[in-house]
Amino acid sequence: MDNEIMNQFVKSQLIDLFNSQTKSQIFKSQDRDDTQIDDFDFNINEVSEQQCYDALIEKSQSKIDVQKNKVQDLNQKKEQLKKSLMDLQDEVQRLEEKLQQEKLKSKDARKTISFNQEEEKQIQFKQKQYEQLLKKYEEFIKNESKREMNEIQQEYNNKSNQERIQSNKNINNKKLEERLILEFNQVNQELYEYQNIINPQLQGNLIELQQMMIENDEFSIQKMEVQKNQMLEHLNTIEQDQNNLLYQKLDQAEERLLNIFEIYNKQKKEIEELKQRKNQLYKNIVIGKIKVDSQRSLYKKIKKNQSFKLICLGIIFIIGMQIILNKIGYKQIKIDIVSYFIHICQIIYQDYIQDQNKQITSLSMDQESEQIEQEVQKEIKEEQINEQKNQQVIDYPKTQIEIAITEVIVKDGGLGSKFTQYMIKGTDNLGSFQVYRRYNDFFDLRANLIKKWPGCYIPPIPEKLLGSGNDTETVQIRKRLMEIFLNVLTELPYIYYSEDIQQIFLRSSNTEINKLFQQEKQIKTVDIINRLQSAFPNLDARDSQNSEYMLQISTFQGQLKKSQAYLKQYIEASQAVAQSRKQIQSEKLNLFFRSIPLYEKVILSEYVCGKEDLLVISNPSNIETFMNLLDQLKETYNKFNSIDNITDLFRYELKDAESIQQTLIYREQLLILRANQEQKMREDQAELAKIAAGKQTLTTITNSVFNKAKDQSQLKVEQKISEGQQEIERLQSLYNIITAVIATKEIDKYKQTRINHYHKFLKQVQIQEQKLYECENEILQKIKNECENLMQLQNIQSL
Repeated sequence: MDNEIMNQFVKSQLIDLFNSQTKSQIFKSQDRDDTQIDDFDFNINEVSEQQCYDALIEKSQSKIDVQKNKVQDLNQKKEQLKKSLMDLQDEVQRLEEKLQQEKLKSKDARKTISFNQEEEKQIQFKQKQYEQLLKKYEEFIKNESKREMNEIQQEYNNKSNQERIQSNKNINNKKLEERLILEFNQVNQELYEYQNIINPQLQGNLIELQQMMIENDEFSIQKMEVQKNQMLEHLNTIEQDQNNLLYQKLDQAEERLLNIFEIYNKQKKEIEELKQRKNQLYKNIVIGKIKVDSQRSLYKKIKKNQSFKLICLGIIFIIGMQIILNKIGYKQIKIDIVSYFIHICQIIYQDYIQDQNKQITSLSMDQESEQIEQEVQKEIKEEQINEQKNQQVIDYPKTQIEIAITEVIVKDGGLGSKFTQYMIKGTDNLGSFQVYRRYNDFFDLRANLIKKWPGCYIPPIPEKLLGSGNDTETVQIRKRLMEIFLNVLTELPYIYYSEDIQQIFLRSSNTEINKLFQQEKQIKTVDIINRLQSAFPNLDARDSQNSEYMLQISTFQGQLKKSQAYLKQYIEASQAVAQSRKQIQSEKLNLFFRSIPLYEKVILSEYVCGKEDLLVISNPSNIETFMNLLDQLKETYNKFNSIDNITDLFRYELKDAESIQQTLIYREQLLILRANQEQKMREDQAELAKIAAGKQTLTTITNSVFNKAKDQSQLKVEQKISEGQQEIERLQSLYNIITAVIATKEIDKYKQTRINHYHKFLKQVQIQEQKLYECENEILQKIKNECENLMQLQNIQSL
């Protein structure tokens, strides 16, 4: 119990000692920044917990060691407080000196320096606010210290009362208490002695700690570099493993593709053999029809002769029987013979009428077959003409084409809406042109080109936006990318010199070109084939499943997917860099326009005794020239930003990859179209088999409604089958052509255009950066020359 009483007593003594020291250090000076004082924590409960030693220690020597450690902690906190207070005092002195300087300057130059009064008012207001906060803080510290001390005193009184009750019972406890008090006094004396000894050693320890921290920082930096190198090596190994896995997967995929191609080639050979058999069967059917028709005609002639003979014999027989019966006189027998003869004549007459109907139907069928043959001959002639055209190689003009979007105009569309027009201006071998087009016109042109030139590379344009596209940033991005779109089209002469671009887009005065595109005829497969063959006359259109072509296309698709993922990251990074560069440029302009002239007027003018001739930018003779140069710099900043061009490069390449993917998707869609057409042909063949078997189908029912013959419905189904077979062959040939175009032309062209555009973009970046450098260098060179002139004048005056 005596130990607990002594514990409470020691705590109260240490708290009083620490609070008296810290408060005396805190409130030595009233000139300090109260925001920095607030950063320190003067919670007395925290101090009592951290600084007080354990009173349960029995040995005095251990108590002394503990007190030494606590004193060191107290001294460290004191040093920190001293440093913070010294910094605050320096800051207050600096502010007072600045205030005095501003007062002196305000007396000399009240006209030129108007903002110093406002700054003085702000300083006074801050000083008042600072004094108010200081008073509040002092009151708060006092109240908190009183409250904490009262709580400690109450706790001490409560516990001391209990101990006193027990002390009355135990006399030995009083002796221990007196002894502990003596020991505590000795400890306090030793603490003061150690405090005087330790204070000079603290600074040396702090210096050693700083050196140790610096050494630790260097060691940690070296350690981080080692870890970084290890991580890089680990990443390189991971990339190598990924590349090895990719190559392994590619090899496996190639083997699978080759196996699939072999199987497909076998199946294709079997299909071709079946087609040949089918054609032979079809020829046999045609020959059989001709034979059947000839046999029918012979049968009809024979039947006519037989019927004529029967009629003649019947007439002779009747005449002979009549003569015989007249002589004999049997009237009933005569009547029966006549009725029998009439019945035979009726049967012969019905057969004759049926033969005539069959002749009429055969004539109508012959007429239809003649019409079909005429149409087929026309198609054959058209195909021959197209082949002759394809054999003629088109020589496109090789003159240099210049095309650009020179102006952007935002017009009022009525009812509060607006639209943007882009002026296209240029020259080619057909002459010069100038036309205004909207973004929708570019969009419709590209959509029509994709329909007419499937499998060919069509450059991209900026994507459509949900909202308005008339803000300045969107308009500038569209202008740059659509100008690239037009320049790329000039590198594709078979598209640039087409009717859609020359007559409709560039040289038509009609503002609604989408209606002109809608009025065109429906695009057929034959037209696309002829157009591609004329554009690529020496094309090696091999089998569609050629392993070399398929391998090129599959590897190119993998490269596209990989590049798209990287390009999205590059776009985000370049946009961030462009934004930060714009901020830096605005800060530069602020520095040249405001900060440096203000510095010369406010501070430097005092050093030159108000002589404006000795200033540089604020010199009256230089103000106009410098302002013109700065305006020129501002204009170049707004006009040129090379980082935007790099962003456009990444953005356009991403759109370009998406556009070349559209051609690959269309190629895959051709397989789906061919499969659908083959399914229709199989259905028609099944229907033809039903008609041949005498079963009713939809076509036979419709023909019976319109009183058409069975042979006529059969001919229509056969015509459908032949047309479907022709369309399948056209789709297959188109697929082969597009595969060859992509593998031999478009992939290489895409890669080459990417390299060329990259070089062009870098040249533009170099030109823009050079213009910015020249503009900035002109200003800096002017400042340098003025400074040298002023230095020469000062040297002359000093002599």
